[in-house]
Amino acid sequence: MRLALNLCSGLALVGLAADPETHENTERVGNTIQRFVTLPNESFTKTSIVELCKKFTREKKVSLSKLILATTESDVLSMRVQKATPTSYRSWYLQFVDERDASVGPAAELIAVGTRATLRIQDRSKRVSTTVLGTGDALRFVADGHVFNLLDFSGRNLAPVEKVAPDGEIFEFYFSSGGTFTKDSVIALTKSIMRTLGLTGVTVEVRNDAWFIEEPTFPVYYRFSPSDTPPTAEAYCSGRQVTCVAGTTANIRCY
Repeated sequence: MRLALNLCSGLALVGLAADPETHENTERVGNTIQRFVTLPNESFTKTSIVELCKKFTREKKVSLSKLILATTESDVLSMRVQKATPTSYRSWYLQFVDERDASVGPAAELIAVGTRATLRIQDRSKRVSTTVLGTGDALRFVADGHVFNLLDFSGRNLAPVEKVAPDGEIFEFYFSSGGTFTKDSVIALTKSIMRTLGLTGVTVEVRNDAWFIEEPTFPVYYRFSPSDTPPTAEAYCSGRQVTCVAGTTANIRCY
């Protein structure tokens, strides 16, 4: 199902869309929308960001949406572009340090799941604050008695030659959870996401930390991590991770 909606018309109401320093890019994939906005530095205050996001959530919604705001195009780019799969931990670490040190401005990300919406803001001192704007925390999922915290998601339309998803779309979800999660609980989480959001072609990845170093659609420098000090290669490799890939709820394989 595809919906031609403009969820960010609220931006124009506060005059930002007419600002020559404001740039927007919208990606629509199935019944989801992801919007990336570069704002003038002086417009990036917590009060203005919260109001923009409230307007975003009041618009007619799709089942899943994301709004990213930053003050430089390079910061926006680092939060949305696929990365090359690293050939080694060292190659990833060097890129991580470069991106972390190059991030010059604040950034914000709103994720909305149905009527739930959660805003995270990284301020100029790189401190992170979280505000729930909808009917509940959009980042908290419970499946099979386990709590999963959504870190990020991405979606893309497949090229015609790709046949891995029934509706020509694929979605990746990244979660952190405590060390007790099981493969069965991740399967339950995957089924819940697909049924609740009406998605097919879903990959769900869960780790007991927030470091998805080898995943091309997860940011190299993830701004909203509890820590910006990465694990050692040994600690990363010893971490627990379960990945489930599903075309439909009846066709799920995990490893």
